[in-house]
Amino acid sequence: MDSQSRAFEAPAEATLSETATPLRCHRKMIAQPLVPWTPGRLLGALMMTLVSVPVLWLQPAPNRRRA
Repeated sequence: MDSQSRAFEAPAEATLSETATPLRCHRKMIAQPLVPWTPGRLLGALMMTLVSVPVLWLQPAPNRRRA
């Protein structure tokens, strides 16, 4: 298991600039326009938050006991 957990570690002699380089994606990225916040969008986001937060509170807590 220890050998698997070290599979993605950078070598000790690697510099920050070498390790912080993002991986290239083979898919072409499409430029998306920025959408301004209008009063309708703000109201919609507020309503979605008011609906979704109580639903998240009602979900049961995950059981973290180990066997």
